[in-house]
Amino acid sequence: MINSARGRSFILGHAVLLAGFCFIAWTLVHAFHLNTLSFVFQAHWQFLDRPELARAPLESLLDLHSQPPLLNAIVWALGADSPALYERFVILNAICAGLTAFILYHIVAHYLKHGAALIIALLYLITPPTLLNIAYPFYPCLTALGYALMVYAFHCIATRPKLALAAFVIAISYLTLLRSSFSPLHTVFFCALFYYFSRATLSKKQLACGFIIALILALAVPIKNHMRYGFFGASSWAPLNLSQGLGIQNSLGGFPTPTAIKKAHPEISCTHTHGPQDSKLIKSDGAANYNSCLMIPYGKHVGSEIPAHYTLQNHLRNIATSTLSYFAPPYTYHFLKNREAIPAYLAAADIFYLDLHLTPYREIRVLLLLILALATYTTLKTRDPFLTACLIILLVHYTTHSLTDGGEGNRFIYDLEFLFYVMAAASAYCIPRLRKH
Repeated sequence: MINSARGRSFILGHAVLLAGFCFIAWTLVHAFHLNTLSFVFQAHWQFLDRPELARAPLESLLDLHSQPPLLNAIVWALGADSPALYERFVILNAICAGLTAFILYHIVAHYLKHGAALIIALLYLITPPTLLNIAYPFYPCLTALGYALMVYAFHCIATRPKLALAAFVIAISYLTLLRSSFSPLHTVFFCALFYYFSRATLSKKQLACGFIIALILALAVPIKNHMRYGFFGASSWAPLNLSQGLGIQNSLGGFPTPTAIKKAHPEISCTHTHGPQDSKLIKSDGAANYNSCLMIPYGKHVGSEIPAHYTLQNHLRNIATSTLSYFAPPYTYHFLKNREAIPAYLAAADIFYLDLHLTPYREIRVLLLLILALATYTTLKTRDPFLTACLIILLVHYTTHSLTDGGEGNRFIYDLEFLFYVMAAASAYCIPRLRKH
């Protein structure tokens, strides 16, 4: 009876904490008047034609070849053609940010006192990178939650192995269906990494069942695209992103519209069309339809030119640019125009992050580099498996985005913003004990 009462109290306490995180996030976004980014639905190429998505959701998602389906499935679930779509997306982002802060709290509480863990989770939640991205109806908050769940899976391998496996499979399946940058290769790599760290606590049968589910889901979109569009991959934009990541300047630029492609390359034509989502050049709202079937042969054309136009000098220059962009403040990303509502708060954040302005257009958060250096030192000295996993996740994420559209690293770094809080707390716990020994 006592255990049952304690269990109910434990669940209620955690439910209140999670609800509190979500409510604080949503409230601050509205208090600072940051919810002003509804134009993103028209500006970003990743969104399908929303009226058509609302009319025929399954057909639209099957005809989506430029991205995995989860983002547009979420848009449909929130009401693709509803005037309330933007505000609903902000609520969803607040929930995702609250869940990420909740996971962060639980990981940090393993290393520090609960009060300190709560402060760190709240700090993550109320700083400009999180608040601005909650109002941004796009990938960042959704992706951060997926990575937070994966990091949590590595964190609890030793103490709760079955929960760790379930969290891991859910996380990588979710990320695979959400982001084309999280490819089947990433799934295979992280499955191997998880196997290495969990082989002593989980049976081979348990691991095999989990990994098979993850691999099936990871291959579902590429197989669908191969059957319907003749290419194997999660995104028809992959060659264009890779070309941009290698520093190759294409004649039509990084984001050519289907109309521009048709005009510049009249010899390029569609070989696979199935409906309005992949056949129209212009969407209902007047924006270019980057899911046009023309993107598939044009992507193959760009991919075929990579060997001829690749130069090591341009690639190295792009790596340097990508690195600076990756460690820049997320709130400098050009689509986060809502930052104009909180200039004083951003100035305070620059001080907190030890923001260093290298040029008028380049800045870098020194605090992140210091945390990374400290975590690396701690890992080398302690051989801590969890910190090792954290560093590997960060390295894979950085490498992926520096090889693709690395010029937008200040957007992608928010995926793992929470991880720097984790590494700082874990290092702060480990280093004093290292000195004692």
